[in-house]
Amino acid sequence: MLLCNYRPGYAPPAGMQELELRELSPRQTGELLVSLLKGEPPAALVGFVAERSDGNPFYVEEVVNALVE
Repeated sequence: MLLCNYRPGYAPPAGMQELELRELSPRQTGELLVSLLKGEPPAALVGFVAERSDGNPFYVEEVVNALVE
């Protein structure tokens, strides 16, 4: 198996399977927060993190880590 990533606009060769990843929805961001914080976060925190991270799960983790510190 070969795993590649690329920027928008690139067309993968014929026969290659493509899996497109999208940003997290606010609901999915909330679910990730529940998992990271091991409990239900306040709605204001979910909104704040969703706004700051723009649906990027890596940013969600970094925002949570920064807030915890």
